Amino acid sequence: MKLGILSIVIISFFISSTTYASPFAVSAPFDKAAVDSCQFTINNGDAFTQDPDSVSDTEARCVLDLSDVPEGNNSITMVTVNMWGVSEPAPFEFIKVLPPRPSNIQLER
Repeated sequence: MKLGILSIVIISFFISSTTYASPFAVSAPFDKAAVDSCQFTINNGDAFTQDPDSVSDTEARCVLDLSDVPEGNNSITMVTVNMWGVSEPAPFEFIKVLPPRPSNIQLER
């Protein structure tokens, strides 16, 4: 019994640490039955497809991990896809700014 609870705690820790590890671009929830996949383009590169992320039994959303985008200005385009076609594109622009390098490091007493 204790091993089962410990396993759940450990798994929960890893899921939460990877879930909140980096910034994400997230769409508003939509009807899960209406969308088969989410398609993304980053900085006018090649489009790639991911399955929607479930929010509830009836809703899902598109989620894109932004951890690997380059520093500076970035743009993404997100569309949803089903058997009837592709939605209008939803563009999003943002700037990735890394923290400054520490300087004037010294010893203090």
